[in-house]
Amino acid sequence: MIWKVWCPILVILLLIGCNKEDLPIGDPQEAILGRWQITHLGNGSNPPEYDGNGSFIEYLPDSIMRIGNPGEEIIVQRYWFQNSLLMHESSYIDVIDRDTLTFIDSFKYEFQNRNRLRLDWQVNAIFTTSIYKRID
Repeated sequence: MIWKVWCPILVILLLIGCNKEDLPIGDPQEAILGRWQITHLGNGSNPPEYDGNGSFIEYLPDSIMRIGNPGEEIIVQRYWFQNSLLMHESSYIDVIDRDTLTFIDSFKYEFQNRNRLRLDWQVNAIFTTSIYKRID
Protein backbone atom coordinates (compact mmCIF):
# COMPACT_ATOMS: atom_id res chain seq x y z
CA MET A 1 0.00 0.00 0.00
CA ILE A 2 2.83 2.40 0.85
CA TRP A 3 4.48 1.77 -2.53
CA LYS A 4 1.27 2.71 -4.36
CA VAL A 5 1.43 6.14 -2.74
CA TRP A 6 5.18 6.81 -2.78
CA CYS A 7 6.09 5.29 -6.14
CA PRO A 8 4.19 7.86 -8.29
CA ILE A 9 5.53 10.71 -6.15
CA LEU A 10 9.09 9.43 -6.54
CA VAL A 11 8.68 9.06 -10.31
CA ILE A 12 7.35 12.62 -10.62
CA LEU A 13 10.24 14.02 -8.56
CA LEU A 14 12.77 12.16 -10.68
CA LEU A 15 11.20 13.40 -13.92
CA ILE A 16 11.10 17.01 -12.77
CA GLY A 17 14.68 17.03 -11.45
CA CYS A 18 16.96 20.04 -11.56
CA ASN A 19 17.36 22.26 -14.56
CA LYS A 20 21.02 22.05 -15.67
CA GLU A 21 21.13 25.85 -16.10
CA ASP A 22 20.31 26.33 -12.41
CA LEU A 23 23.19 24.24 -11.10
CA PRO A 24 25.80 26.30 -9.23
CA ILE A 25 28.73 27.69 -11.20
CA GLY A 26 32.01 26.33 -9.91
CA ASP A 27 35.39 27.21 -11.33
CA PRO A 28 35.06 30.03 -13.91
CA GLN A 29 37.92 28.50 -15.92
CA GLU A 30 35.73 25.44 -16.45
CA ALA A 31 32.41 27.28 -16.75
CA ILE A 32 33.58 29.51 -19.60
CA LEU A 33 34.63 26.65 -21.87
CA GLY A 34 32.54 26.33 -25.01
CA ARG A 35 31.08 28.44 -27.77
CA TRP A 36 29.19 31.66 -26.98
CA GLN A 37 27.10 33.98 -29.15
CA ILE A 38 26.35 37.61 -28.29
CA THR A 39 22.67 38.35 -27.56
CA HIS A 40 22.74 41.83 -25.95
CA LEU A 41 24.99 44.88 -26.37
CA GLY A 42 24.79 48.26 -24.70
CA ASN A 43 25.27 49.84 -21.29
CA GLY A 44 23.96 49.28 -17.81
CA SER A 45 22.02 46.49 -16.21
CA ASN A 46 19.59 45.85 -19.07
CA PRO A 47 21.32 46.27 -22.46
CA PRO A 48 19.12 45.91 -25.57
CA GLU A 49 19.06 42.75 -27.69
CA TYR A 50 21.67 42.54 -30.42
CA ASP A 51 21.84 40.36 -33.53
CA GLY A 52 25.39 39.02 -33.78
CA ASN A 53 24.70 37.58 -37.27
CA GLY A 54 26.14 34.20 -36.31
CA SER A 55 29.43 35.46 -34.88
CA PHE A 56 30.79 33.59 -31.87
CA ILE A 57 33.57 33.38 -29.30
CA GLU A 58 34.80 29.92 -28.35
CA TYR A 59 36.88 29.51 -25.19
CA LEU A 60 39.18 26.48 -25.27
CA PRO A 61 40.84 24.83 -22.23
CA ASP A 62 44.38 25.93 -23.11
CA SER A 63 43.66 29.69 -22.69
CA ILE A 64 43.03 30.03 -26.41
CA MET A 65 39.88 31.64 -27.75
CA ARG A 66 38.57 31.54 -31.28
CA ILE A 67 36.46 34.36 -32.69
CA GLY A 68 34.39 33.53 -35.73
CA ASN A 69 32.23 35.55 -38.09
CA PRO A 70 30.30 33.91 -40.94
CA GLY A 71 32.24 34.13 -44.20
CA GLU A 72 35.45 35.30 -42.51
CA GLU A 73 38.59 33.65 -41.19
CA ILE A 74 38.56 32.49 -37.57
CA ILE A 75 40.73 34.69 -35.35
CA VAL A 76 42.75 32.98 -32.62
CA GLN A 77 43.62 34.95 -29.47
CA ARG A 78 44.56 34.33 -25.84
CA TYR A 79 42.48 34.73 -22.68
CA TRP A 80 43.07 34.26 -18.94
CA PHE A 81 41.59 35.12 -15.56
CA GLN A 82 43.38 37.65 -13.35
CA ASN A 83 42.18 39.26 -10.10
CA SER A 84 38.50 38.48 -10.77
CA LEU A 85 38.75 39.83 -14.33
CA LEU A 86 38.64 38.03 -17.67
CA MET A 87 41.50 39.20 -19.88
CA HIS A 88 41.53 39.06 -23.70
CA GLU A 89 44.79 39.54 -25.61
CA SER A 90 44.79 40.42 -29.28
CA SER A 91 47.75 41.03 -31.60
CA TYR A 92 47.83 42.80 -34.94
CA ILE A 93 50.53 43.60 -37.46
CA ASP A 94 50.76 47.30 -38.25
CA VAL A 95 50.47 47.67 -42.03
CA ILE A 96 52.71 50.74 -42.14
CA ASP A 97 55.84 49.71 -40.23
CA ARG A 98 55.11 45.95 -39.85
CA ASP A 99 55.34 46.11 -36.04
CA THR A 100 53.24 43.75 -33.95
CA LEU A 101 50.74 45.56 -31.75
CA THR A 102 49.33 43.75 -28.71
CA PHE A 103 46.22 44.90 -26.86
CA ILE A 104 44.90 43.53 -23.59
CA ASP A 105 41.26 44.14 -22.68
CA SER A 106 39.86 43.41 -19.24
CA PHE A 107 36.26 42.43 -18.50
CA LYS A 108 34.31 41.97 -15.29
CA TYR A 109 32.44 38.73 -15.81
CA GLU A 110 29.29 37.23 -14.34
CA PHE A 111 27.80 33.84 -15.10
CA GLN A 112 24.09 34.62 -14.80
CA ASN A 113 23.51 30.89 -15.21
CA ARG A 114 25.41 28.04 -16.88
CA ASN A 115 24.41 29.25 -20.34
CA ARG A 116 24.44 33.03 -19.93
CA LEU A 117 27.62 35.09 -19.54
CA ARG A 118 27.72 38.84 -18.91
CA LEU A 119 30.92 40.77 -19.73
CA ASP A 120 31.48 44.39 -18.68
CA TRP A 121 34.40 45.91 -20.56
CA GLN A 122 36.63 47.86 -18.15
CA VAL A 123 37.30 50.83 -20.40
CA ASN A 124 35.62 54.06 -21.40
CA ALA A 125 33.67 52.90 -24.43
CA ILE A 126 30.38 53.60 -26.15
CA PHE A 127 29.04 50.12 -25.36
CA THR A 128 30.52 48.48 -22.30
CA THR A 129 28.13 45.61 -21.56
CA SER A 130 27.61 42.48 -23.64
CA ILE A 131 25.69 39.32 -22.80
CA TYR A 132 26.37 35.97 -24.45
CA LYS A 133 24.49 32.68 -24.60
CA ARG A 134 26.11 29.28 -24.95
CA ILE A 135 25.48 27.80 -28.41
CA ASP A 136 27.05 24.35 -28.20
